[in-house]
Amino acid sequence: MTLMVANFKPSQRAWLSVGAPILGLVLVIALGAAAVFVGFAQQQNRAFQQDSSRLVSNALNERGRALANTTLDYASWNDAYQHVTVRWDPTWIKNNYYSAVADGFVIFRKSQPSRYAWLSQSRQDQGSRLTLGLRRAAEALPNLTGLDAAPTAAGTVRHALTAIDDNLAIIAVAAIAPEDNAIRLEGRGDGGDYLASVKLLTPEDLAELGNTLSLGNLHFDTADAAPAGQELSLTLHDAAGVPIGVLRWNDQRPGDAALAAQLPPVVFGLLLVGALALILARALVMRHVASVSMGRAAADSSRLKSEFIATMTHELRTPLNAIIGYAELIKEEGEDRPEYAFAANDAGRILSASRQLRQLVDDTLDQTRIDAGHLKLVPTPLGVSELLTEMEDILTPLARANGDTLRVTVESAGMTLIGDHQRVRQCLLNVASNAIKFTRGGTVTVRARHAMRRGVPFVTFDISDTGIGITAEHAKHLFEPFAQADSTTHQTYGGVGLGLTIARKLARAMGGDIDFVSEPGQGSCFSVHLPVGREIAAGASACRMHERT
Repeated sequence: MTLMVANFKPSQRAWLSVGAPILGLVLVIALGAAAVFVGFAQQQNRAFQQDSSRLVSNALNERGRALANTTLDYASWNDAYQHVTVRWDPTWIKNNYYSAVADGFVIFRKSQPSRYAWLSQSRQDQGSRLTLGLRRAAEALPNLTGLDAAPTAAGTVRHALTAIDDNLAIIAVAAIAPEDNAIRLEGRGDGGDYLASVKLLTPEDLAELGNTLSLGNLHFDTADAAPAGQELSLTLHDAAGVPIGVLRWNDQRPGDAALAAQLPPVVFGLLLVGALALILARALVMRHVASVSMGRAAADSSRLKSEFIATMTHELRTPLNAIIGYAELIKEEGEDRPEYAFAANDAGRILSASRQLRQLVDDTLDQTRIDAGHLKLVPTPLGVSELLTEMEDILTPLARANGDTLRVTVESAGMTLIGDHQRVRQCLLNVASNAIKFTRGGTVTVRARHAMRRGVPFVTFDISDTGIGITAEHAKHLFEPFAQADSTTHQTYGGVGLGLTIARKLARAMGGDIDFVSEPGQGSCFSVHLPVGREIAAGASACRMHERT
C-alpha cells in the first residue's frame, strides 16, 4: 500500500493526505448539520403542539371567567334576591334577566323544576334542548349547594364546560344572594335559588376563535376519536372531570416548513464547502480566530445589554417616584375631604400599582447588577437581633394582611455576623415575604441559630411556613429567574419570579447559600446560611420570641 501511494502523482498524494481527511470531516459536518436541523424542526413541531394547546385552554378559561363575572353580576344583587328568592316577581324577572353576553339564563332550585328560562333571539330555535342541557350541566356541578356558604361573593359562582346539542358550551352557575356577605351567610341554606347561564360555541364561533389564535380548522367533536394525520386535539372535561368531547385543529408543523425552506441553501452551502475544502484549509486558523473574536463580541454585547437595562431601570425610577409622590398627595387630600373620597380610592390603586412596578424595577436592577458583576458589598458588623427586629417591623403588616401569624426567634441575644446590611436584609426579606405570600391564614416562623458548615461558623436563618409547599418538579427550577410553579401561580399570588433568584445570588456573593425542604400542602422551610466572619460575640443565652397576627 505504501508503494502504491508512493507511485501516485504529487497532486494525488495531496488529495489522499490532506483532501480526503478534510472531505471526510465535511461529510461528518454535513451529517451532523442534517441531524441538528431535523432535531430543531421536531422541537419546533412539539413546541407548536404544546403552545397551541395552551392557547386554546387559556382562551376557553378566559371566556369562562368572563361568563362567570357576568353571571355573578346578575346573581349577587339585592334586588334579584328580593324579587326571586324572598318574593317571586315574574314581571321584574322578565324585565331584568336578559343579556347581550350570554345565550341563555335559567333560574332554578336544587331538585326542583326550573322557575324561569330566557334564551337570546339567536338561540330561540333550540328552545327546551338548550335550557334542559344547561339545567342538567348546572345541577351536575360538584357541591352545588356549597356555593351559598362561600366566604366571599366571588366564591358563589363557578364555571365549567359541557356539550349541548353537539356544540361546545360554557356554563356558569351562581347562587342568587344579597350583596352583603354577612347577610348572605346568615340567611342562606338549602333550597336557595341559583342562576345558570350558558354561552354556546358554535362551529362559526370556534372558527372565529381559531382565526384569532392563528389555528386553522378549529372545531369540536363529541366523540373522542383519534385525530387525523395532520390534526392536533385537546380533550375537554366537565366540572366533574368527565370527558365531554375533543377540540381539534390543524397541525401546522412549523418545523417541517422551516426545514423545507432552509434545506436547499444548506445543501448548496455544504457542497460549496466540500468543493472549496482544500483551498479553505489554510483559512481554518483565521476562521477560528474570527469565531473567538465573535464570542468575545457576544460577551461584550451581553455585558452592554445588562448595563443598558440597569441604566433604563434607573431612568424608570425617577418618573415612578414622581407618580408615587403625587398619588400619595392626592390620597391624603382625598382622605381629609369626604367629597373627594373617590379620588382617594383611585389614587390608592395608582399607588399600589406604582409600588409594584417600582419593586419590579428594583428587582430587575439588582438582577442586572449581579449578572454584570457590578454588585458592590460593604461588609459591616451586624447584630442579628437588631436585624430581625427590622424585618419584623416590615413583615408584620404583610402577615396581617394575609391572615398569617408571624414568629421571630433568636437563639442567642449576642449573635453577630459580618455582611452588607442592605443586602443581608434584602436577602432575608425576599425569602420571608415569599413565605408570607404563599401562606394564607397560617404561620410563618423566622429563626436565627448558630451552625457549622465545613468547619466554618455560620448564622443560619430558618424561614418556615405552613403554606402551599413546592412539588419536586417545580423545586428543580425554583431559583431560576422568572420561574413560576405554573400559570395559575402568577394569577393567584402575583410576582414575576425574581425574589428567590436574587436572594440566592446575594447569599452566595456574601459567601453563603440558600437551601430548602418542602412538602406540597404542608409548607416549606428555607435556610439562609451566612458566614459569621469573626467570632460570635459573647452574650447571655436568651431566647426572644415575638408573635403577631
